Amino acid sequence: MKNKKLFYVYVGVLVMLLVFGILFLNSKVSSNVIKSKTNSGTSKPVVVTKDNLDKYLEGNSIIKDMPKKGTALLYFYNYDGGERKIVETYTIKGRDVTRGNTNLDNVDVEIYIDESYLSEVGRGFCSAIQKAKNDGGLSFNIKISELDLLWKYRGMVKHKDCFGI
Repeated sequence: MKNKKLFYVYVGVLVMLLVFGILFLNSKVSSNVIKSKTNSGTSKPVVVTKDNLDKYLEGNSIIKDMPKKGTALLYFYNYDGGERKIVETYTIKGRDVTRGNTNLDNVDVEIYIDESYLSEVGRGFCSAIQKAKNDGGLSFNIKISELDLLWKYRGMVKHKDCFGI
C-alpha cells in the first residue's frame, strides 16, 4: 500500500514536470522560431505612396492593436503659402484604414504629419513617426479626455515608444 502511494506521488510529480517543461520549452522554442524568421538582419524597405498607404498601414502592428471602436484621422500636410494645408487624409476606424475622410462623428485623435515623411513610412511606420516627432513634423489633437484615451487605447501601451510617450 505504501509503495502504491509512493508510485502515485512520483507519477504526479513527473506529470507536473512534463507539463511545466512543455509549456516553458514550447514558449521558448516558438519565440525563437518567430525571432529567427522576422529578424533576418535585413529589412526590405517598401515603397509607400498616398495610393497604397492605407493597405500598408492595415498590415502594421500598431493598427492591428487598435481598439475595435478606436477612431483616428491621419492627416498629411504641407506648408503652402506659410499655412498648413491638408493634402491627404486617412480614416482609421478600428483596424481598418480608408483613404479620405469618412466624416466620423466621434474621432478620438487627429494625427498631423508633414507629407515629407510619407517616403519614410516604407522604412518603418514607427521610425517615420519618431523622426517626424523629433523634427517637429508631427502633432496630435486629442478629442477625448486623457483618461478615456488611456483606457480605450490601453492595449497599445507597448507602442508608446513609437509615439515618444
